[in-house]
Amino acid sequence: SWLGHLSQQSSSITNFRDLAAASPLVKDGRIFRSAAPAGVDEQSAKQLLHHFRLQTVIDLREPWEAAQYDRGTHFKPHFDIFVAGKRHPVARSSDAEGRRIIHSPIAPKAMFRNAVLRAASWRQRLRLARHGLLSLVHPLYKAEVLKTGMLVMNSVGLLGVNKMVLTTRGRILNSTLQLCCDPANYPVLVHCLHGKDRTGLLVALLLSAVGVPREAIVSDYHVSASMGGVDQCASDIKVSTSSGGGLERQRDRDRE
Repeated sequence: SWLGHLSQQSSSITNFRDLAAASPLVKDGRIFRSAAPAGVDEQSAKQLLHHFRLQTVIDLREPWEAAQYDRGTHFKPHFDIFVAGKRHPVARSSDAEGRRIIHSPIAPKAMFRNAVLRAASWRQRLRLARHGLLSLVHPLYKAEVLKTGMLVMNSVGLLGVNKMVLTTRGRILNSTLQLCCDPANYPVLVHCLHGKDRTGLLVALLLSAVGVPREAIVSDYHVSASMGGVDQCASDIKVSTSSGGGLERQRDRDRE
């Protein structure tokens, strides 16, 4: 198939698939998901846009993260670049033709920083504070800060991260889901870096919202097995999709 040929040409198309493959409740050609298409060459980028007629790309990464990983990309120059919640683009393209990339970071660095501080033991907090101060003098201590932070986040696990996203990022989750549900934006491509965790959570919420059975949602998550760690991710998604009350609680807080 054409998509298979494109996949062989560029590893950046990893996890590219139509959400309709998950359930007949989803119409085909409306919403796609993938890893970040940063490595697509110019010819493949044009073929991708022509074949799927992508109109809106929702990038779940923060702008700084995209800038770090997307250097030399041939995909983004075909889009105007927006940040969620902002009316005006941060970058325009003469080749956009109405196409938009919208950065909608559902799990920003600040969220992880706060999570580390909340979940860390008092010994780990002392270590973070000490190494944080020492890193101002010697940059090698930054590695120690990151090491301790990773140990804490490993104890939190993906399930803990998903719960944090659901309970603290309700506003941006709601706006991102609305973008995905607006026919004026179709066809839509949703991606993060690997197209697995952040994308998997958002897709799970979308599929759950239209009534796709939980077993089908978990099965769709397993399609990302090539990215690794899927067994635990799929187990966590079962819990996350049944924790939608976090969105409702955040919506109530937003109204207040």
